[in-house]
Amino acid sequence: MDFCIILLSFASLILSRELRIIKSVRLIRIVRPLRMISKNEDLRIAVLCLINSLKHIANVFIIAIFCFSVYAIFGVSFFKGEFFYCH
Repeated sequence: MDFCIILLSFASLILSRELRIIKSVRLIRIVRPLRMISKNEDLRIAVLCLINSLKHIANVFIIAIFCFSVYAIFGVSFFKGEFFYCH
């Protein structure tokens, strides 16, 4: 499988504009890490924990964006025009 991917990569470099089908076949590279996840139990547990924590990570990200926005609005209103030297 790896040999086929390398062979298709070289073919796509040589014939980059002539064959678009080769670019779509290169998407098979995504399967390689998925095979390793399915074979290794510890890695599978780590990936499942990461996937399950995405909801909580998104919540923290939303709160952080809200805090940054509040501080940005405060900074713009507090320093409005203070850094201009042309009077």
